Amino acid sequence: MANNIQQHKAEATLNKLIRYEEGVMSRKQWLNLQRIKGAYVEESTKNRIQFNRIKYNRMSSYKEQGEYEKKCNEKVVCYELHFPNQNSFWDITKTEYDYFNSLILAEDINTEKYNLSNRIEAGIATEEEIEEDMDKEIEFMNKYFSN
Repeated sequence: MANNIQQHKAEATLNKLIRYEEGVMSRKQWLNLQRIKGAYVEESTKNRIQFNRIKYNRMSSYKEQGEYEKKCNEKVVCYELHFPNQNSFWDITKTEYDYFNSLILAEDINTEKYNLSNRIEAGIATEEEIEEDMDKEIEFMNKYFSN
């Protein structure tokens, strides 16, 4: 039951319409468009809150200031969508990050299956090619499915 609710929330998030530079589209459509353009995602960390000197100076006690500094130095996970040929990125949600990775994973799986099956069906695949493809498939599986 909880898994279905989580999936429903994820779908609702991805299907939400937002105005981008390219026009009004769902997050799913926009992420797919960015993937086609060559964008990639990264997981990184950033400070929980940005340091604000004015806020810091207005605090009444040293203890308050110490707690504020701890919050500022605390690292949290963030997800970034990097654009090709640019030094810019967008912060995205974990749901969007997972969806983008699933698009890449599905594309890799389809490409691997397509290449291997075509050579075998055509009857032009040698034993060495089949063995080489199997090694690539094992490498692919280790890349995405090993923890």
